[in-house]
Amino acid sequence: MAEAPVLGWAIAAAGERDGAAASQLSAAVAAFRAPAVVEVAGRAGVGRTGVAALLDARLPEADVRDSAAIDVPGAADPDLCGDVVVYVVAGSVRRADRDTLARLDPARTLLVLAKADLAASWYDAAQTADAAGAEYGIPAAAMTTIGADDTASGRAGVVALARQRVEFALAARGDALVARVEEIAARSPAARDVLEDWLLGDDAAEIAAAAAVATVAHLPLPQSADPLDRARAWAWHRDRAATARDRRALDALVAVELRRWDPAPDGGVRDR
Repeated sequence: MAEAPVLGWAIAAAGERDGAAASQLSAAVAAFRAPAVVEVAGRAGVGRTGVAALLDARLPEADVRDSAAIDVPGAADPDLCGDVVVYVVAGSVRRADRDTLARLDPARTLLVLAKADLAASWYDAAQTADAAGAEYGIPAAAMTTIGADDTASGRAGVVALARQRVEFALAARGDALVARVEEIAARSPAARDVLEDWLLGDDAAEIAAAAAVATVAHLPLPQSADPLDRARAWAWHRDRAATARDRRALDALVAVELRRWDPAPDGGVRDR
């Protein structure tokens, strides 16, 4: 069975009342569905091109771009605004790397130590990557540039981490989509009731929950398949959340699990 289009019925219903609102909704859905932009960044000569080629071949769901080099004399550093930034270093992490990493959002950044085959040992390369990643709160991996199979070379690990970052970035777009629908509803009296129905429905709740999972990816996922048990697990984390952002995300997760658990009036499971 084909997946129902996001906001499909709401766009159709809104179009009968406010064509401009329907067009704005379609544009919001297009942005939500667009491929994630993955920028591969770093200083000149560190192996950006090789990492970009690897990810471009292995991540067909993403738009992989090899960014201009940073720390080039006489040139401004590129504005790294992709959904995911894969930052490449080689040998050691230099001052220019540290300055750039400090400006990036850890939630959308991955550190790759390329040319690990030039290090004294694979262990030294992995330790360098791990230490730098831990310093900035981002995942890190080392990889060789030539030879060996995907696992031994570290390439498989880099691709897996990048794919995880892409999945989280795409899920996190749900917050922007829901906020945009709320904005359009506020500005369109004719379509407001239709859009508020969508915002109160299961589709919006599931999209918000997917975004929330991306926000709290640093927390362990509940292991139970029972929605009520999962709601309790998320509530436990919510009551101990360190930031308002985490609390909002965990509230959304508690709400969607309770929605999944809530029985229908006839005693069956509520249709979702």
